[in-house]
This record gives sequence, C-alpha cells and structure tokens, in this order.
Amino acid sequence: MSFPLTKSHFLAGLQCPKRLWLAVCKPEYACPNSPTRQGEQAEKQKFRAIAQRSFQGIAVSGDLRSALEQTQRLLEQRQPCLFEAAFIFDDIFLRAHILQLRRDQSWRLLEAKPTAEIREEYLADLALQSYVLNGAGIQVAEMGLILSAPRIGAERAPETLRLRATDVTRSVQIWQNQIPDYLSQFRQFLTQPEPPPAPMGSHCDYPHLCPFKTHCQGDGTNLVVNNSADFSSSLPEAITSDGPRR
Repeated sequence: MSFPLTKSHFLAGLQCPKRLWLAVCKPEYACPNSPTRQGEQAEKQKFRAIAQRSFQGIAVSGDLRSALEQTQRLLEQRQPCLFEAAFIFDDIFLRAHILQLRRDQSWRLLEAKPTAEIREEYLADLALQSYVLNGAGIQVAEMGLILSAPRIGAERAPETLRLRATDVTRSVQIWQNQIPDYLSQFRQFLTQPEPPPAPMGSHCDYPHLCPFKTHCQGDGTNLVVNNSADFSSSLPEAITSDGPRR
C-alpha cells in the first residue's frame, strides 16, 4: 500500500520516524506553532520571495489539480523559469521553488534558504525534489542553494541580505540513491497501528523543534539519550563529511 507523502513528511521522517507517524496519523497531537516559529516561517517566505525577484519567471498558483495543470502547460511552452512548479510522482506531491531551463534544455533546480550555511536538511530537500521531478520526466542536471550573505554592519533581516548561489549537485546526487529506501521505510512505519519506538534525544530539537515533543514527554517516551542520533547521523557517511555543514 502506498501512502501519499509531502516534502514536509519526508523531512519529518528523517528527523524522527515517530514524528512522521504522528504527523500523518495523529496530527491533532501537535502543539501550535510558537510565536518564534511563526516568525521563522514568515522570514523564510519573505526570503524566498526576495530570491525569486532575482529571476524573470512565472509563478504557479492554485490548488493541487490547478497547479499541476498549469505547470504542465508552462513546461510544454518551454518557459525558461518557473516558481513553485507543481509535480507528483510516486505518490509524493511537492512544489519546486525555482526551476530554471539551461542552455542544453535540461533544468536547474534551486531552493532558497534564509541562512548563510549549507545544512543537511537542505540537501535532503533537494534530493527529494529531484527524485520527484526526474520521475515526472523533468531532466534535472544541476541543483543549487540560494543562501544569504549578510552585508557588513547590517542586521540579519531579509531586506539587508545579499544572495549567493551554491552548487550542491554532487552532494545531492549521493543523497538521491537513498531516497527510495527511505520512502519504503517511512511507508512501512505508516502501516503500523502504533508509532515506531523512538526515545527522546537531541533529534527532538534539531534541525527543528518537534511539534510533538510535549506529547512524547507525556506518553512515557521521555527517556533522554545523550548520544541519540540527530538528523545528520541518519545520512550516508559521504554526505556528512562533504563540505561546510552545521
């Protein structure tokens, strides 16, 4: 049985399989976003909009069906740059932040993140996107991150940031080989009537505070393991040693 998944589901599963199970099966157990988290999400959206303004592209909008149809129409027209193009493959639906046509008619996939450093979750994000796009018939030949480069003496606000693009194609390609196995594992977890066992540890807070942390503290899984696996320890060894990561 195949379970529809989103990019958020996939990243949640990498952080903690129990978080994924709860997000899909018991989303009502999540705590509301804190004002801090809401502010982070607003900053992320603002940064993404600033990054898009650096390109001349067409934005895809609308609900799932409308976005998929609009994306297909724009691809057939060979539009050179699309924002938030919609794709579905292997029961995974996602939107590509920036999709840019290259001179050789393959595509460059870009994701904007409001930080100055490359993080493991960003590579996972791009790997899943490229898996879905390639599966949908889009030849993705290059993948990159658009990161922030603060101006000297300026506060770290979106309006004061310079943008820098970083090619992470090789690192993401290592990830791509792992995607089918991760998806298989995650879908297996979701067939179970109960969440997979997952003692609490550092992964409850990194790379993001888990919205189910309070629930887990109250359901008996409150054993804190000092050497508990965090996000990066679940990744292939070659990734964690390649490049400046947090």
